Amino acid sequence: AGISQLPGALAEASEVQSKLESAGFACAQLQGAAATKEAVVRAVTSASVVHLATHGCPDGLFLAGDSDPEKPSLSTVDVYGLELSADLAILSACDTFKGELRTDGVVGISRAFLAAGASSVGVTLWKVDDRATKELMVHFYARFVAGEGAAAAMRGAMRAMIRAGCW
Repeated sequence: AGISQLPGALAEASEVQSKLESAGFACAQLQGAAATKEAVVRAVTSASVVHLATHGCPDGLFLAGDSDPEKPSLSTVDVYGLELSADLAILSACDTFKGELRTDGVVGISRAFLAAGASSVGVTLWKVDDRATKELMVHFYARFVAGEGAAAAMRGAMRAMIRAGCW
């Protein structure tokens, strides 16, 4: 059967790229068959902002260029092996904060990004709506590129969504 397409993910990635480029960030957008594990790993290891709009699960992310619906393309183990210098990594995918609960916290894809060197990681606790996520990210990046820190930008984006009646 495979994994369903996310119509909002491409639009989300394009709008995020536009906002980041307008603020002077260099961007590389990988979509469709070009979004393989190897290409994504190459891109994220040199990025200051990582934004991954895709399907997710507690153990990893499913990339469009790798189509095995049974296991994530970019696993928690893969990410632990990376050396990142990103100030921000946004995992715009379902269930990216879930994982195995241990005495020292939740072990999953979000923790792997922190361990690999990302300073801040944005994740979700549940299944997210594709269109609403795109809108949230547009609000978030408008604030982020205007100079708000990641936490303040997310708080403001969430409030904007509530005011607009999206939540």
